[in-house]
Amino acid sequence: MGSRIPSSAFNKHASLKVAVHGEPEDRRQPYVARIIEARTVREELERRERERTEDARYPAMDAAARALLKHFEDGEILSNPDDDFWWNELTDAVDDRRDASERANLVVYVRNVVRETYSYARLVGKNPAATGRARQALESAAALAGLSTTG
Repeated sequence: MGSRIPSSAFNKHASLKVAVHGEPEDRRQPYVARIIEARTVREELERRERERTEDARYPAMDAAARALLKHFEDGEILSNPDDDFWWNELTDAVDDRRDASERANLVVYVRNVVRETYSYARLVGKNPAATGRARQALESAAALAGLSTTG
């Protein structure tokens, strides 16, 4: 008896694994290619919808980012002196938004600045903002970024 030939179920499993985890260049069989193409189209539509949604709220997100930076630069927002990565990223990104994709990504920087600020404040047992206006800027940015400011 020679070597065993994999069953069609094994082949289908292997093909579907490529379809789920593979890239478009991994096409091996027509049904796998259709699955990969459908996934690629769906991902592109999702990316475009996210960009459209974020682009629509970009003016508010831009204003929130600029308010956060103003209060941060004025020393009114608590930050970890040993880890200001997200503040640096936000500073670099706020004026460098040329297309819809870059504008949509501004929310990532704002979200992470807010998360890091509240996380560090909890860690050291201090208020995240030294003034009411700074607190309001943090809360507004958190709401725009879809974050909760409680516990």
